[in-house]
Order: sequence, then structure tokens, then C-alpha cells
Amino acid sequence: MNEACNYSDFGQTFFDWDANRHEFANIPYYLIFDHKFKTKYVFITQPPGEECPDWLTRANTLEELAQRPGINKEDLLQTVERFNFFAKEGKDPDFHGGESAYDRYFGDPEWKPNPCLGPIDTPPYYGIAVLPSALGTNGGLKTNENAQVLNWDEDVILGLYACGNTMASIYGNAYLGLGSTIGQALTFGYIAAKHILGEKS
Repeated sequence: MNEACNYSDFGQTFFDWDANRHEFANIPYYLIFDHKFKTKYVFITQPPGEECPDWLTRANTLEELAQRPGINKEDLLQTVERFNFFAKEGKDPDFHGGESAYDRYFGDPEWKPNPCLGPIDTPPYYGIAVLPSALGTNGGLKTNENAQVLNWDEDVILGLYACGNTMASIYGNAYLGLGSTIGQALTFGYIAAKHILGEKS
């Protein structure tokens, strides 16, 4: 997948269902990178060049890294070879990484030709399994334009209001960027307060 996309879209890709194997096809993901990346960029909580923590797998070769449970050696080698070929050209025909302004904003502007793509070719290599977790920004109670909560019949429940993460997102399944839920909370909190006081929003 395109790891430069926003975390909401990132999370949704975990749940691609494989009907033949009756399981989620992408759980877990394996995040793979090389020493060049490790010494130049922040990885989760690790500053560039910091000693490798116990929870991060380190290997001198990709073949050695593929010994980790759940990783298929041939798939890993073929994927890295394909990725490297296109990364050197600055292209990502599979997931389109670095094509949008959103992607490039978080990339390395000094890295050419694509600020979001670099080949994985400098040992040692690192890998970690990535699993989905919960983040409550898209679920919640259905409301109307006054932030009043609606029941199953779409009728107003008198005296009950919702805003922020307790209300269903006005963006549906989409995610616009940092602050989306805060903006929604402030806006509909204000609307609810005005409605409670009997004022027009």
C-alpha cells in the first residue's frame, strides 16, 4: 500500500477480505526498510541512527529477514526487486506513492526523483509487523444539522445532543487531515449550545 497516505485510508486497507482463504489478506503488514532509511529518518519513536530497539527485527540480508514468521521469502525478494526498480525511476505503479501533494508534503524534498520513494538496497535491513488498532473518529451517534441525536426512525431525541467523536462523522468514511475531528467538535458544540439557548446558528 501507499504508506504516505493518511492513517484513516491506511487503516482501511487492513480489511481487504480474501474470500478463498476466509481471512483478511493484509493482516499483518510487514514494514521493511534499510539502513540508509534508519540513519536518516525518524521511525516511530526512534531518532535517526539510534541503536536498534529489541522490538525491531534486524538482518544482514533480505533472505535472513524473511526468516521471520509470516514472511514468504520469495514474495519478499520479488516485491523488493520490483519496488526498487520503480523507486529509482520515482514511480509507484502499484500504489501511486508520491503522486499527490498530500504524499509529497510528508516526503523528503531533497530526495529525487520522488520524495516518497527510495530503493531498499543498503544492509542491514529492518522489519516489523504492523497490525490494525482502534481509533474512534468515524463512528458515533447520528445527528441532524442542530447536533440533535436521532433515533432509528430519524426522529429527534429531545434534550440529547452530540458533537466530536460521539457523533457520526460528517465526512463519512473519508478523512480530510489533521484536526478534522477537532473542527467537527468545535463547530457542532457551538451549534448545539446555540440551539439549546434557542438562538439561530
